[in-house]
Amino acid sequence: MKSRKVILFSILIIGLLVLSAKAGFCTDAVQTATAALPADIHFKTDSAKSVLIKFAFTMGGVLVSLVIIWLGLLVFKKMTGNSTNAKKNIYNDELLNSPKTTDEAILFFINKNRLK
Repeated sequence: MKSRKVILFSILIIGLLVLSAKAGFCTDAVQTATAALPADIHFKTDSAKSVLIKFAFTMGGVLVSLVIIWLGLLVFKKMTGNSTNAKKNIYNDELLNSPKTTDEAILFFINKNRLK
């Protein structure tokens, strides 16, 4: 059980490293390109079509991330098992009723604390 958690955690860390590895590759190219440009050049603003395309790519990335997280949680649930079913039967009526007499309290204690 502990080894599964370690494996899942290591997969998460490796995945984050792989996804964020290319973040700094373009910084040198941008610095050299902007240094070569004259100072009096004015850039055009993005058109509405370009903005919509960028927005669509961003929403696609969000959708892909959502699917990856959902699949990861599904795999985690399969590996750890569904422990909520075992916890449902703990709170039954017998546990919520308090004993009225000392004899009932002793019998309740003995019945609940039997060695299995």
